[in-house]
Amino acid sequence: MYKLGINSVRQFFSLIIPSFRSMIICGECGEMFRRLHWNNRGCKSIVWRCISRLEPTVQECHARTVNELVLQDVVVAAINQMLGDKSDYQAQLQLNIATVIRASQATSLDNIDANLMTLQQELLQKANSKEDYDEIADEIFRLRELRQQTTVDTAARDE
Repeated sequence: MYKLGINSVRQFFSLIIPSFRSMIICGECGEMFRRLHWNNRGCKSIVWRCISRLEPTVQECHARTVNELVLQDVVVAAINQMLGDKSDYQAQLQLNIATVIRASQATSLDNIDANLMTLQQELLQKANSKEDYDEIADEIFRLRELRQQTTVDTAARDE
């Protein structure tokens, strides 16, 4: 069990809890922003400030303090703007997913075919030397069934 001091606990929660952690970088000095709880004359609020304004650093930063609610609104607006028209975005996303799945299926079929060729060569060698080849034959039959099932799955997915 770890024993943390009060400063370590504060640092842990200020880094882990918020969703903007390590995402907000100061445009002036390049440092990260830190989440703070302010209590200004009884008015409690959560704000984000540049770390170089909170701790002594080499650089002097003049970045403004940002209210978390304003920050959330700006991030949501930026995401909505980036996504734009959902139908175009969703269509492109579906095409990308289908392409990746087909590529992985093709790789899978290529691997199965390569294994089948190797096992068939081993089978011929064992049959020519009159050795037992039952295990190799069983594996060939299993791979053929797997290849057939993969082909059927790919065809069903393409429809």
